[in-house]
Amino acid sequence: MQHLDDFRAIAIGYLLVGVGLVVTAAAHSLAVFLLAAVLWSLGELFLLTRYLTQASGLAPEQARGRYLAVFGLSWGIATTIAPLTVTQLLETTGPAGLWLTTAAVAALLAVLQPWFRKRLAPA
Repeated sequence: MQHLDDFRAIAIGYLLVGVGLVVTAAAHSLAVFLLAAVLWSLGELFLLTRYLTQASGLAPEQARGRYLAVFGLSWGIATTIAPLTVTQLLETTGPAGLWLTTAAVAALLAVLQPWFRKRLAPA
């Protein structure tokens, strides 16, 4: 994992999360649910440390603490908004629709990584 640049690792992470969510949508047994959990957990391993690296790398050295604080705050905002949006999605599309929509968002984020690299990576 260390030989991958951040954007490639993030793309792989999103793909693994997305595949795990698709498996969740199709799961009807404990073994398949466990496989899904393993897949998205592996994806999260690729994602979480790389996000922090990117957030701190964008900041001027004297402002890294502030950048990481805002980054952390964004997670808090997301955990407040997520239940509201997810329950609406669950009500309108059902469980499979929820998992597949979330997987599609993960796939989109994976596909967008070259665009992010172009705009965020140091020259």
